[in-house]
Amino acid sequence: MFRTLFTLGLFILLGLSSAYAKPLVATAPHIGDRTINLDGFANEAVWKSAAALNGFSVYRPRAGIPPRFKANARVLRDKEALYVLVRVGIPKADVFAPLIKRDGSPDGDRVSIIIDSLATGQQGYLFITGAGGYLSDGLMTVQTGNVDVAWDSLFDAKTQQDDEGWTAEIRIPFQSLRFTDATDTWGLHILVEGWKHQQTLSWVPIDRDKTNFVGQAAPLQGIEGAIPGRAFELLPALTVGWAQEADGPKPSCSFGAGFGQFEVCGANIATSLSGKWAITPSLTMDVSMFPDFSQLGADAAQLTVNNRYALYLPERRPFFVEGKEIFDISIEGFDDDFALFYSRSIGRPEAAIKLSGTVGSTRVGALVAWDSAPADSILDDEFSEESLADEEKGKVQSLVNMVRGQQLFGSDGNVGVMILDKEVFVDNERRAYNQVVGLDSTLFLTEQLRLETAAYYSHANSLLDTELNGYAVHSRGVYKEDDFRIQGHYRHISDDFRSEAGYVPRVNVHELFLKYDWYHRSEDFWARKISPGIWIQGFLDDKGIVEERKLGANTYWELGERMWLFGRYDRAAERVDGAWLDGNRYYISGGIGPLKLVYFKFGLGLGDTIVREDLLEANEEAYIGSTLAPSVEFSLRPLP
Repeated sequence: MFRTLFTLGLFILLGLSSAYAKPLVATAPHIGDRTINLDGFANEAVWKSAAALNGFSVYRPRAGIPPRFKANARVLRDKEALYVLVRVGIPKADVFAPLIKRDGSPDGDRVSIIIDSLATGQQGYLFITGAGGYLSDGLMTVQTGNVDVAWDSLFDAKTQQDDEGWTAEIRIPFQSLRFTDATDTWGLHILVEGWKHQQTLSWVPIDRDKTNFVGQAAPLQGIEGAIPGRAFELLPALTVGWAQEADGPKPSCSFGAGFGQFEVCGANIATSLSGKWAITPSLTMDVSMFPDFSQLGADAAQLTVNNRYALYLPERRPFFVEGKEIFDISIEGFDDDFALFYSRSIGRPEAAIKLSGTVGSTRVGALVAWDSAPADSILDDEFSEESLADEEKGKVQSLVNMVRGQQLFGSDGNVGVMILDKEVFVDNERRAYNQVVGLDSTLFLTEQLRLETAAYYSHANSLLDTELNGYAVHSRGVYKEDDFRIQGHYRHISDDFRSEAGYVPRVNVHELFLKYDWYHRSEDFWARKISPGIWIQGFLDDKGIVEERKLGANTYWELGERMWLFGRYDRAAERVDGAWLDGNRYYISGGIGPLKLVYFKFGLGLGDTIVREDLLEANEEAYIGSTLAPSVEFSLRPLP
């Protein structure tokens, strides 16, 4: 009897100690005036003062399976930066460390550091280094797949490989992060991906049933008194260009001047000036006059034939990327882009000022931009230059103003307000305007259930003096566990709603959408990951008449040594000029790799498509045609 009671008591004590086990905490010791030589060897004595972060567990393909390799990490700081050292127990012979350009596709063995420096549980700064030393960064929101790679920061890393493993030594300057003096504890994730073993390990044990990945970060302590570094930055630029046709006359040696532009003897001289002021570690002001974006990469090529809507292009211009997460406001849909504010609608900003950051637990953003070449409206020709008389064309300018506030409730969600104004001028006379005001919220009602709601009102007056008042509402619910997801949304945009500083290609629509996805993950050769899904979608006008309906299914299948297939089927019908046009669409893609030497990928889209106005003859009605879109991509790495 005594032995039974003793055993029962022991189990109770063990259970209590497990229930109240101390959670993971990382502490970054301050190394004072001592220095770290960023070389990947980590042979400085100061590294021994940092406690080892052990206990990495499998995050991908699924939690709860034994890790095939080991990893550990350490964290330090000085007055200017945070240092992270990660040691991965994969021998050099098994490491895949390709040479990749900055922010390229992150193939191979790599380490990812995610820092939630504002401790919001909703956004993290992502820093990636590969075993070969390549660097990548981005902004992550909630889930690991939600990353904006347009965000660029200052950070560096060095790696070393040996017969027992490889090491990454990473330096993240405080000036690359936003934080407040009141936040003395940040959030930290450390992920390690092993290419050969096809596993991703996480230092923080991840509950894959929870919707919010960023919110599961472990506390990072020891960063009290961190300072962001330089508080002011000034970037002047001078661009000189000259061109002459081979058989053309020589330009006369004349002089001309405009806003930021000069012409001297046929040469064009453009000046620009940009500045950044870190008002606080979490609040930044950006100013730009006559900015030169000519050094940015070109937009990826897209087909412009038979498109239903204007192209949506991602933002890459540095001035607009800073604080982009605050200004991004979408009307959530499926397979489309709707944005209340679309910075690419500002074509040629001659002068712009922006305030973005966080004050306490509130995100704030304000933007003013004078645009000398506003983009044409994607929805209403009455807001485009084409609606004007010939003598007024080329004289259109606009002023865009936006104010945004968002109250954060930690990992429980946020509530925001937005005011957007666009004024259109013709020959310096105000001729059109558009204001949009609204409220939005994202709430994590449970760890698996997320609810998004928004409501907006717009008032507009076109270049042809047409007055419009409209509204838009949106609600979306997502319930997700590790092995399935159910999501649905309702969206309504009234016929007179306008957001000419945004991207709203469709109005007079009620959209209903419901989708179910199922996930299976394992280390089995034939079923590493299988995720089929089905969905239904419908569009109705304000009179309740169905204008479009879709039924679809897709599946993703990952197997073996980095082999994958993806298939999708759509049955879509659309009412065009009162008649229904419907058809079937199929898409399949797949690939092998990335392997150490080769990577192969293919895609094939085919089926029915509606042939629209730009391909029709005069007086010809839209009809069902066929489409075939094959693609093949092959990469060869002849050298290790």
